[in-house]
Amino acid sequence: NKSVNILLYTSDGYATFRSAETPASTSSYQVYLSMPWANFTTPDTTHFSLNVTNSASSDRNANITRITVLLENGTEINATFTPQVVPISSTATFTCGWDWTTYRNKSVIIRVYTNEGLKAFYITKTPA
Repeated sequence: NKSVNILLYTSDGYATFRSAETPASTSSYQVYLSMPWANFTTPDTTHFSLNVTNSASSDRNANITRITVLLENGTEINATFTPQVVPISSTATFTCGWDWTTYRNKSVIIRVYTNEGLKAFYITKTPA
Protein backbone atom coordinates (compact mmCIF):
# COMPACT_ATOMS: atom_id res chain seq x y z
CA ASN A 1 0.00 0.00 0.00
CA LYS A 2 1.10 3.55 -0.69
CA SER A 3 -0.16 6.84 0.70
CA VAL A 4 -1.47 9.33 -1.83
CA ASN A 5 -2.02 13.01 -1.02
CA ILE A 6 -4.28 15.07 -3.26
CA LEU A 7 -4.44 18.86 -3.04
CA LEU A 8 -7.02 20.49 -5.31
CA TYR A 9 -7.32 24.23 -6.00
CA THR A 10 -10.23 25.83 -7.86
CA SER A 11 -10.06 29.00 -9.96
CA ASP A 12 -12.26 30.66 -7.30
CA GLY A 13 -9.52 30.25 -4.68
CA TYR A 14 -10.96 27.26 -2.81
CA ALA A 15 -8.76 24.34 -1.85
CA THR A 16 -9.32 20.85 -0.50
CA PHE A 17 -6.93 18.18 0.67
CA ARG A 18 -7.42 14.42 0.83
CA SER A 19 -5.13 11.60 1.86
CA ALA A 20 -5.80 8.01 0.88
CA GLU A 21 -4.16 4.61 0.72
CA THR A 22 -3.88 2.67 -2.51
CA PRO A 23 -5.49 -0.77 -2.36
CA ALA A 24 -3.36 -3.73 -1.39
CA SER A 25 -1.90 -5.29 -4.50
CA THR A 26 -3.15 -8.67 -5.52
CA SER A 27 -0.76 -11.40 -6.53
CA SER A 28 0.57 -10.58 -9.95
CA TYR A 29 0.76 -13.06 -12.78
CA GLN A 30 1.52 -12.99 -16.46
CA VAL A 31 -0.58 -14.35 -19.29
CA TYR A 32 0.81 -14.02 -22.81
CA LEU A 33 -1.85 -14.35 -25.49
CA SER A 34 -1.33 -14.20 -29.23
CA MET A 35 -3.57 -14.66 -32.22
CA PRO A 36 -1.59 -16.19 -35.08
CA TRP A 37 -4.47 -15.86 -37.53
CA ALA A 38 -8.10 -15.09 -38.19
CA ASN A 39 -9.81 -16.78 -41.12
CA PHE A 40 -12.66 -15.12 -43.00
CA THR A 41 -13.91 -17.66 -45.54
CA THR A 42 -16.25 -17.05 -48.44
CA PRO A 43 -18.97 -17.93 -49.29
CA ASP A 44 -19.89 -18.18 -45.54
CA THR A 45 -19.80 -14.54 -44.50
CA THR A 46 -21.64 -15.12 -41.22
CA HIS A 47 -18.65 -16.44 -39.26
CA PHE A 48 -14.90 -16.24 -38.96
CA SER A 49 -12.39 -18.49 -37.19
CA LEU A 50 -9.81 -17.21 -34.74
CA ASN A 51 -6.85 -19.03 -33.21
CA VAL A 52 -5.82 -17.90 -29.72
CA THR A 53 -2.53 -19.15 -28.26
CA ASN A 54 -1.60 -19.05 -24.58
CA SER A 55 2.19 -19.00 -24.39
CA ALA A 56 4.35 -21.49 -22.50
CA SER A 57 5.62 -18.42 -20.60
CA SER A 58 2.19 -17.75 -19.10
CA ASP A 59 1.59 -18.34 -15.39
CA ARG A 60 -1.99 -19.54 -15.79
CA ASN A 61 -4.70 -20.66 -18.18
CA ALA A 62 -6.64 -18.00 -20.11
CA ASN A 63 -10.43 -18.05 -19.77
CA ILE A 64 -11.69 -16.35 -22.97
CA THR A 65 -15.06 -14.76 -22.20
CA ARG A 66 -15.50 -12.05 -24.84
CA ILE A 67 -14.47 -11.50 -28.46
CA THR A 68 -15.24 -8.25 -30.26
CA VAL A 69 -14.71 -6.81 -33.72
CA LEU A 70 -13.78 -3.12 -33.91
CA LEU A 71 -14.78 -1.55 -37.23
CA GLU A 72 -13.03 1.33 -39.01
CA ASN A 73 -15.73 3.77 -37.83
CA GLY A 74 -15.12 2.88 -34.15
CA THR A 75 -18.15 0.62 -33.74
CA GLU A 76 -17.38 -2.40 -31.56
CA ILE A 77 -19.42 -5.55 -32.23
CA ASN A 78 -19.64 -8.52 -29.85
CA ALA A 79 -19.02 -11.74 -31.75
CA THR A 80 -21.00 -14.77 -30.69
CA PHE A 81 -18.87 -17.75 -29.69
CA THR A 82 -18.56 -20.46 -27.06
CA PRO A 83 -16.30 -19.30 -24.21
CA GLN A 84 -13.49 -21.66 -23.34
CA VAL A 85 -10.27 -21.95 -21.39
CA VAL A 86 -6.99 -21.92 -23.30
CA PRO A 87 -4.43 -23.87 -21.24
CA ILE A 88 -0.79 -22.81 -20.97
CA SER A 89 1.20 -23.84 -24.08
CA SER A 90 -1.99 -24.41 -26.06
CA THR A 91 -3.96 -22.97 -28.95
CA ALA A 92 -7.74 -22.94 -29.24
CA THR A 93 -9.82 -22.21 -32.32
CA PHE A 94 -12.92 -20.08 -31.83
CA THR A 95 -15.76 -19.97 -34.36
CA CYS A 96 -17.09 -16.43 -34.09
CA GLY A 97 -20.47 -15.36 -35.34
CA TRP A 98 -20.51 -11.98 -37.09
CA ASP A 99 -22.16 -11.25 -40.45
CA TRP A 100 -19.47 -9.42 -42.42
CA THR A 101 -21.35 -9.60 -45.76
CA THR A 102 -21.54 -5.80 -46.06
CA TYR A 103 -18.11 -5.25 -44.50
CA ARG A 104 -15.85 -6.68 -47.19
CA ASN A 105 -12.29 -5.55 -47.91
CA LYS A 106 -12.10 -3.44 -44.74
CA SER A 107 -9.76 -3.37 -41.77
CA VAL A 108 -10.93 -4.75 -38.44
CA ILE A 109 -9.38 -5.18 -35.01
CA ILE A 110 -10.38 -8.39 -33.28
CA ARG A 111 -10.16 -8.14 -29.50
CA VAL A 112 -10.09 -11.07 -27.10
CA TYR A 113 -10.92 -10.59 -23.41
CA THR A 114 -10.32 -12.94 -20.50
CA ASN A 115 -12.38 -13.39 -17.37
CA GLU A 116 -9.47 -11.85 -15.43
CA GLY A 117 -9.67 -8.59 -17.40
CA LEU A 118 -6.76 -9.23 -19.76
CA LYS A 119 -7.06 -8.49 -23.46
CA ALA A 120 -5.22 -9.04 -26.71
CA PHE A 121 -5.90 -7.89 -30.25
CA TYR A 122 -5.34 -8.90 -33.86
CA ILE A 123 -5.50 -6.54 -36.85
CA THR A 124 -6.64 -7.93 -40.20
CA LYS A 125 -8.70 -7.18 -43.28
CA THR A 126 -11.86 -8.93 -44.42
CA PRO A 127 -11.76 -10.51 -47.90
CA ALA A 128 -13.01 -8.55 -50.92
